[in-house]
Amino acid sequence: MHAEGKGNISRIVVGLDDSEGSRAAARWCADLARATGARVTAVHGLGKLPGVFIGGPDAVATGLGLSGSRFHSWRAELRSHLERWCVPLLAAAVDYRAELVDDDAVDALLQMAEKEHADLIVVGAQGHGGMVSRMLGGVPYKLAHHAHVPVVIVPNATRAAGEDALGSASEEGN
Repeated sequence: MHAEGKGNISRIVVGLDDSEGSRAAARWCADLARATGARVTAVHGLGKLPGVFIGGPDAVATGLGLSGSRFHSWRAELRSHLERWCVPLLAAAVDYRAELVDDDAVDALLQMAEKEHADLIVVGAQGHGGMVSRMLGGVPYKLAHHAHVPVVIVPNATRAAGEDALGSASEEGN
């Protein structure tokens, strides 16, 4: 770990989107950061555009019909969403900043963890990836296999309350 003492956590990167898993991760991260005094970087990956788009973000935005104010208002709207997703961090009064990254979620989190010298990456167990993402390995799976720091995968509130991934009561919850 990069923190000052053995076992200390001073820098956390958390991946956020508008999923229940992400909300659970934000709450869990806020509690840990408050307890440890860690600084948090909240990250939302905007995704990768297909390789056929060549040029900077403004050129690509123009090609997609998002030129000028529409492109900037789109980013401003996403920034507003990210700030809303950070409410648990704000409520816990932890030191945090929010970053929109022009990359897919996995690469955005890995890059930010390296840049920030993070001690830990936190993500929700299930985001907006859908069935294809689960079959091919979603964000938590890929992070667990590629990160150079520990990855905490936080179950969403439903699963934490004793239900399995399909919403059925688990044996322990009965």
